[in-house]
Amino acid sequence: MYNPMVWIIGLLLLGFLSKKSIWQKLGKGIGMSLLVILTNPFLSNLALKQLESPPKPIDQIPLVQTGVVLGGIVAFRDDTDQIQLNGNVERVEEAIELYHRSIVSRLIYSGGSGSVMNPEEKESVAMAAFITTRGVSPSDLLLEKDSRNTYENAIRTSEVLDSLGMKNQPILLITSAFHMKRALLCFEKQGIQAIPYPVDFKSDSWNWSFSWIIPSATALTTWELIIREVLGLLMYRMTGFI
Repeated sequence: MYNPMVWIIGLLLLGFLSKKSIWQKLGKGIGMSLLVILTNPFLSNLALKQLESPPKPIDQIPLVQTGVVLGGIVAFRDDTDQIQLNGNVERVEEAIELYHRSIVSRLIYSGGSGSVMNPEEKESVAMAAFITTRGVSPSDLLLEKDSRNTYENAIRTSEVLDSLGMKNQPILLITSAFHMKRALLCFEKQGIQAIPYPVDFKSDSWNWSFSWIIPSATALTTWELIIREVLGLLMYRMTGFI
């Protein structure tokens, strides 16, 4: 559903296999147009920049007691007991850096299991050792183990903050730049005063070269990320989550 290559192949198959000329023209025309547009790295990077929250200099971050890190970092595999980190790992790396620079004095890692088949695989539990072996005191790390998505990240974190008597205190929200808008809206919906600190920027700076106009498979991957997040935003609005 999210992969634009599926759409392109489907349209081209329609164009080449349909017996009606109108469907042949539409399938081939739209399919080829999408192939040209969606493999263009300039356009995919431009779209991603519009989605990402702007960077915030570290010297402009107010000192707060609690930083909240959103999961979506760990990939569990049945054939190994090692945790495998995906491309969003900068979320936790930046959070640890903020802790060591005393910008936050406590971290809440929010992430349970997004797996229906393996609900016992808790991401926050898997990441605890990763975080504490990098210098975060176990007493300064709280694990939120029950959330399965961004909406539940906000709800469960709100419950943790409420249990600590900190619901009315501001928190620093740490997640990928492309994910920040949806996450921030979810946390604000729960009455949490969240200060956004976007990390893990996946867009590139504008340094002109011919590579910007050369078709790239990476552009398709970027569009898949954009489509997934935009659909997530639309779905959350429709369901009242934000």
